[in-house]
Amino acid sequence: ALGASLLVTVPALHAAAQKNVDVRLSIASPVVQGDVDVVIKVTVTNTARHPVMLLSWQLPSDELDGPLFRITRDNQKVGYLGPIVKRGAPQATDRIKLDPGASLSYDVELTGAYDLSASGRYSIEYASRGKHGDAVSLGSDPLYVWLEGRSAKPVPPPPPPPGGSS
Repeated sequence: ALGASLLVTVPALHAAAQKNVDVRLSIASPVVQGDVDVVIKVTVTNTARHPVMLLSWQLPSDELDGPLFRITRDNQKVGYLGPIVKRGAPQATDRIKLDPGASLSYDVELTGAYDLSASGRYSIEYASRGKHGDAVSLGSDPLYVWLEGRSAKPVPPPPPPPGGSS
C-alpha cells in the first residue's frame, strides 16, 4: 500500500513543480472595435515558496522578438509576423529572479507581430517554451477577444510571370 501511495505522490509533486509560475492575460474590453492596436496585459506571478529563475526572452518586452503567443481566429491559427531572434546558451544576465509571491506585468501590443486584421473571435494564449533544458515553460489559459469592424489587409496581387509582358 505504501508503494502505491508513493507512485501517486511523485507525479503530483512533479506537476506542482511545473505550476510554480502563473501567467494571466487580461484586456481592457473583450470587444475591440475598428482598426486599433490590440494591447493585452501579461502578468507573471511566482506561486512557489521559493524564488524562481526565468529567462528574459521568455517574457514580453517593448517589442516581441519571437512567437510568445498562440493565437487563433475562429479556430484557425493566426500567423506570427514579427522577428525571430536566435539565441545562444543563456548567460547569468539573461536570467530574471522572481521572488515568492512577486509578479511582473507587461502591456503587450499584438497587432504589429500577429495578423489581427480580420474581424472574428480570437483566442490568445501565452505559450513561451523554455530553451536550453533548464528553463521552465510558461503558459496561460486562453483569453477570448472579439475584434469587430476590422478592415482586412488586402491580398497583394501575384507577381507577373518572369520575362512576361502584358
